[in-house]
Amino acid sequence: MDWRNHISTDPQIYDGKPCIKGTYILVSTILDNLAAGMSSDAILQSYPSLTCDAIDAAMFYEADLARDNLDLLETNYVSYMAGLYGEIWEGVDTDEYLAGERDEWTL
Repeated sequence: MDWRNHISTDPQIYDGKPCIKGTYILVSTILDNLAAGMSSDAILQSYPSLTCDAIDAAMFYEADLARDNLDLLETNYVSYMAGLYGEIWEGVDTDEYLAGERDEWTL
């Protein structure tokens, strides 16, 4: 599923926070309800303008954000290690290191 078909941002609506297209329902509202244990059916009853696809899109959107944040954390970690260990770190294949080969590396 491409969440972009269901989620948009508009600076005129909630200062550009992501909403379900055609509604004023924030993605964070859907995710908060799911995190609180609310079922999709209960959310749909509370927000009749929503669809099952919109709820799924909110979860896909959040997954993409989490993945992007993890990539950023890994990039920052590599920069930190390079600054901390300097020349020792220069020979390390950082992609391999971040892919899980950490046990083989000793600094």
